[in-house]
Amino acid sequence: MAKSGEFAEFVAEYVVKQEYEDIDEKEMQILAKLRQTVKPLIEKQLSVRSNDSEDTDIRQSISRNVSTSESNKDHKCIDKDQEEVSDETKGKLIDKEVSAKGSIKSLVYKKYVEVFGPISLAFIIITFIMVNIASAASGLWLSEWSNDSMDSNTANDTALRYRRLWVYAAIGGAEAVALIIAQIWLRLRCVRAGQVLHNQMMARVVRAPMSYFDTTPMGRILNRFSQEMGIVDGWVMHVLSGILVNSFALVLALGMLSLETPLVLLAIGPIIIVYIVCQRVFIASSRQIKRLESDTRSPIISHLSESFNGTASIRAFGADHWFVRQSYRRIDANNQCWYLSFCAEQWMSVRLEFLGSLIVFVSVMAAVIFRDQLSPGLAALAINYSLNLTLILSTFIRSVNDSETTMISIEKCLELTQIPEEAEWYNEKTKPATDWPTMGCISFTDYCTKYRFGLDLVLKDIAIDMKGRQRVGIVGRTGAGKSSLAVAIVGRTGAGKSSLALALFRLIEPTAGTVTIDGVDCSTIGLQDLRSRLTIIPQDPALFSGSLRYNLDPLVQYSDLEIWRALESAHLKTFVESLERGLNHDIAENGENLSAGQKQLVCLARALLRRTRVLVLDEATAVIVLNNGSIAESGTPEQLLADNTSIFYSMAKQEKLV
Repeated sequence: MAKSGEFAEFVAEYVVKQEYEDIDEKEMQILAKLRQTVKPLIEKQLSVRSNDSEDTDIRQSISRNVSTSESNKDHKCIDKDQEEVSDETKGKLIDKEVSAKGSIKSLVYKKYVEVFGPISLAFIIITFIMVNIASAASGLWLSEWSNDSMDSNTANDTALRYRRLWVYAAIGGAEAVALIIAQIWLRLRCVRAGQVLHNQMMARVVRAPMSYFDTTPMGRILNRFSQEMGIVDGWVMHVLSGILVNSFALVLALGMLSLETPLVLLAIGPIIIVYIVCQRVFIASSRQIKRLESDTRSPIISHLSESFNGTASIRAFGADHWFVRQSYRRIDANNQCWYLSFCAEQWMSVRLEFLGSLIVFVSVMAAVIFRDQLSPGLAALAINYSLNLTLILSTFIRSVNDSETTMISIEKCLELTQIPEEAEWYNEKTKPATDWPTMGCISFTDYCTKYRFGLDLVLKDIAIDMKGRQRVGIVGRTGAGKSSLAVAIVGRTGAGKSSLALALFRLIEPTAGTVTIDGVDCSTIGLQDLRSRLTIIPQDPALFSGSLRYNLDPLVQYSDLEIWRALESAHLKTFVESLERGLNHDIAENGENLSAGQKQLVCLARALLRRTRVLVLDEATAVIVLNNGSIAESGTPEQLLADNTSIFYSMAKQEKLV
């Protein structure tokens, strides 16, 4: 350890994943000495981490520094993509979040109108127009009514007074009904649009390839589904309502002022131009600040999630102060954006108040100058609308700004609807038989693959034939390519040692070669048809919050008798019978209320219940040895152990098994 050799690197890379449970005093003393020895190495890695991506965890940072890139020149699989990747992109674990610049693209508005409903939007606009027409009519009618007091013939006419009252009430009632209909329909459609957008986002995320989750921090995805989606659900309706109400109210107010005298518009025109200039400056800055605020919020969520999941590791290595500083730095960056947004709003507020006061001044002066040409009722109406115009202009500009910042949230959500998808779920043209696979014969032919575009090959020229009912294992040291081979067959388990299984399940696609099961090329059939016929028991058991029955049979395909038989075969029947609720026993998230062995047995029972021809066991006994993604040797365990020069023998000897 003092020499910081291979063993020290091994500890630095993997001990961060261990949970420290049931440690006695003697072990704690040993652990304390080990921590003091490893701490300088950890601090070095944390220093490196600070200069790299903010959203990668410690293990990824260390792995990146201690791993080496192997040349692919001697292999048939030529990595053509590698030459096309820039030096900045090559080797990066996390994709940097790209923030759009400039005004919101028209495509964003178009997409939202599509999910909102063009017909519904047109109906709402027409209804708001009716509301403002009724509002203008009520104002004019009230102005005429007030002029009746100036005429002695109509001042005491009770019938006329009641007639004007009923007409005014009818106009007000029509305005209220139209406004209620418009507001209710607007909110219903906004909620529906949010549901449609959320479903589109979810559909894309669940169908995204594994490479997307490898390069995208979880905090970024959570931010889209929580904060950004919350704005779409809660604020869009208020913003749309504000724009529609204030835009028509602005036109109405200017129209009423023009009734006072058209010359008023000549004086108010330059003031409105200054309004527009201030609005353009304010929105341009506020929009970009909002984008920065959203971009700086995702690292906070990512860091919080990483810190929560790695609490034991952080305390074990005394890195809590470093994580606290990183948290402060991320929060400060987000607060800076929020503070700039607040300052921009105050800057705009001062100018709006000043310009609004000018409009009122111009309107009052016009009423005084042209007093002989205006009736008292019309003059009062014009002054009243000039007072309202200040508030309307201020509210309208704020609504336009809010619409820009709200559309940024829609823009962020729409980004998730554009992420790439895996291969098609079903392919009717190449759909395999219902009883496929009947034998379970698996064949790899010159198979090569990589985790994602721009990375080195992790499996190279794999050629294996596995017969039905044959038990085949994959062994190799860490980083030899066992995981990649499993990924091609079955899929990512999260353990990092199933690349061959990933290839079977097509969680990573081949760059060359083929994988066939009973003569069927796996790359030609639908993913659901392929993955539903294969089973994996992962090294890290995957359990979900729900009942035990749900974890064993989530699709409700098997009877209780079949479930009990599977539990009996997995030696869990006695344990389940001892539970108060039996199969309805509640399982905590990730199976926290079960021991590690029980969780593994539940996964075994689930696999036995499916009875598929192909079963992948992570960390099973092996007979194929991989080295740097290529097959180094193969044979039965007895044959490989008999050869003192074999890699398998050296690994067994290192573990003191021979």
